[in-house]
Amino acid sequence: MRTGFCGFIFRSRLGRWSNAVNTSSRKLLLASVVLSQWSLSAKPQDWIQTSAPLYYWNSVASSGDGVKLVAVGDFQGPGGIYVSTNSGAIWNLSDVPDHIWAGAASSADGKCFAAAAWGPGPIVLSTNSGSSWNISNAPWGLWNCIACSADGSHLIAGTDTAIYSSTNYGLFWISNDVPSGYWSSVASSADGTTLAAVIDGSGGPVYVSTNAGASWNPTDSPSYAWSSIACSADGTHLIATGSPTYTSTDSGRTWLSNDIPWELWSSVACSADGTKLAIVSQYVGGVICTSTNFGNTWLTNTTPTTSYEFWVSVASSADGTRLFATNLGQGGAPGYIYTSESTPAPSLGIIDNDTNVVLSWIIPSMHFLLQQAPDLTSGTWTVVPVTPSLNYSNLQYQVSIPKPQGTMFYRLISE
Repeated sequence: MRTGFCGFIFRSRLGRWSNAVNTSSRKLLLASVVLSQWSLSAKPQDWIQTSAPLYYWNSVASSGDGVKLVAVGDFQGPGGIYVSTNSGAIWNLSDVPDHIWAGAASSADGKCFAAAAWGPGPIVLSTNSGSSWNISNAPWGLWNCIACSADGSHLIAGTDTAIYSSTNYGLFWISNDVPSGYWSSVASSADGTTLAAVIDGSGGPVYVSTNAGASWNPTDSPSYAWSSIACSADGTHLIATGSPTYTSTDSGRTWLSNDIPWELWSSVACSADGTKLAIVSQYVGGVICTSTNFGNTWLTNTTPTTSYEFWVSVASSADGTRLFATNLGQGGAPGYIYTSESTPAPSLGIIDNDTNVVLSWIIPSMHFLLQQAPDLTSGTWTVVPVTPSLNYSNLQYQVSIPKPQGTMFYRLISE
């Protein structure tokens, strides 16, 4: 486990590993994670089927905590947009017109959903977690993909020929200055400033915008027929896939080929910090692979697919521990939505300002309480009486409290 700066690792008397950070010469602040009735595991993740119906699924998107979901599919069923507010335990069909819904997106809090139709069709938006939907002012088009910022205010969507973006919750849309091409996938940083897009079909390099779509530049990535791209919250970490898979840690300025076999990879997702990745294959009998070190190494997951199924889309919670994937049967037959969970262990960061202490952690996929104690021997831990606020620029919860007088220890504990 990383100890942060000027830190050390020790084992507490409870047998749990803790992360200590010395933030000044006068105070020692402990940042620890306590996982009640959970155990950590490095084995490949297993996938289980959710209660989503057998359907022609095309895309799935998740809120930051992996609780609220939106999934879209073809016109063979009524409506084609399903939502869940309990991590896939129950799914409800939305009241929207019949279309071939190709792409879905979700804000970090799961209140804002977006869905794009291919057909041609509209882009529809929800501001109440899918309870109701409105047709946006985007032009009707052959939409392939859509993404949004963490607060849902910035939207980007790709068609068979163009990219459109909005910076005001879909009220107004502009056509972006990009080459004509089959834009297969788009991604957005948390603040909506850094955008990335890839072309399938004839292929090309990865394109990046650093000004919310006002201008675009081709990167020095290889030119391929890319199927999917994902982006970290700060926009620095990118992963693009098609047959090969490449990653960048500097917003697309340089690229590295990943240590993963060439496949017909169809979709990729990443955690907010870019370290945890999930990628799915559309080969018949396709596979799902995950990485916890930004693609340096990969694990093949245990999946329930048979020889005639293939994976279409994958989505991740902000911490990368809750994943969702859709599949189809042979010849595009209907399929299911699956989920996989691993134990979250959020790193508690501490910034020691002149008057305040700021504690932060990536949105976890299970609920944690922030606690404090004046020492480690009495066992007297109390909940910090401040409601965390969500920083939409990095998808982290933050708590700012007055600097304690003397020593104070802090920890996150699961409920």
